[in-house]
Order: sequence, then C-alpha cells, then structure tokens
Amino acid sequence: MLELSCLCGQVRIQVPRRPDFINECNCTLCSKAGARWAYFHPSEIGIEGTTKGYGREDKDDPAVEARTVVRRRTSP
Repeated sequence: MLELSCLCGQVRIQVPRRPDFINECNCTLCSKAGARWAYFHPSEIGIEGTTKGYGREDKDDPAVEARTVVRRRTSP
C-alpha cells in the first residue's frame, strides 16, 4: 500500500499497489518541477480530506496557480 499526502497534510491518498507505469512529461514546465504521475482506476484509491485549488499570494498574475503536490510514503 502506498500512502500519499499533500504538502500541508490536509489531503491523504491511499493506493493499493505501485503503479504499472510512471509518466514523465518532457515540457519545460514539467521538467523544471520534476512532475511525474501515474493512473489508477477510481475504485482503487482512497482519498481523505477536502481538495481545493489555490493561487500563490506572492504572484501578481492570477493565472499562476499551484497544484496539489503529493509526497510518497510507503507503508510497511
């Protein structure tokens, strides 16, 4: 089981197994951010907490938004 959370810990995600494939985009934005992702069927995952979008307060451009970032923790 993989347990993930957003950086603030308000949202927790559980997936039953490691992904079969990890996707990696080679565009400049994703490359700089180190973005990687995987796909699971919705019935395979559990989500606890409330998700919402947010914008960075230190940016004048309202189009600049941060996405939820999860960190990986492997349970024993």
